[in-house]
Amino acid sequence: MSELARRYEFMGQSPDDIVAELPQLSLAQVHAALAYYYDHRDEILAELRAEDDFVQRLAASYATPAK
Repeated sequence: MSELARRYEFMGQSPDDIVAELPQLSLAQVHAALAYYYDHRDEILAELRAEDDFVQRLAASYATPAK
């Protein structure tokens, strides 16, 4: 779910674009997922922020110090 929200909201993909890249999903399924996203937008955006924060912390923990 959050992947579809990310693609739609932040990557600017249309539902048709999403189906073209994820052909295992029907257009109806993408629209249903986006309807769910809009009904739970605050929760899903918080989840996306938490995922991004985790990735940044993980990347920082593996960063090589500059010489």
